[in-house]
Amino acid sequence: MDSSSLFYLLISFSFFAVFPTVLALIAKLKGRSWLAWGAIGLVCALVPVIGLIGWVISIIVLLAGSTGGVPGTNRAIPADFNATHHHVNVAINAKNGNVWLREKSGRTGIVHASEIQNVRHTWVTNNNAQAYRNKLEITVNNLDKPVWIIEFDCHNENWVYKGRNKQEANEWSARLSSL
Repeated sequence: MDSSSLFYLLISFSFFAVFPTVLALIAKLKGRSWLAWGAIGLVCALVPVIGLIGWVISIIVLLAGSTGGVPGTNRAIPADFNATHHHVNVAINAKNGNVWLREKSGRTGIVHASEIQNVRHTWVTNNNAQAYRNKLEITVNNLDKPVWIIEFDCHNENWVYKGRNKQEANEWSARLSSL
């Protein structure tokens, strides 16, 4: 379980303690029935727990489903590709030097590492200097498709995952450049 999942799990369980306690204390200070208001707080705490149950069921469904192709990756990577390194939109077979690419439009292709001329990481920044819309522009020796634009947008750019898309794009830029 990663740190963000643990964080949300702890917040959900803390609702069981925080909501009833806060409402019971306020009710006690106001001279009302602290037991009744504590029970209302407990009912309010069930809302995040219902969400947590849905989250657990979703994980079970995702883990139980068959992915085909490379285990733990998207089905779009061909099963016979034998990726040694893979991400959602790009994969490398280091043994034979092939690189599988997929653009946002869904177009996929396999190029050999010797065909890659240039790998450029681009992004857009906001006022807080955070990188958004991370992309790799991969220029290859191919008249039909000379430029592939591979997007890295798997993670929400909120404060929990801040910079993770940029980090993954940097790593893949280095991998592809070192082939």
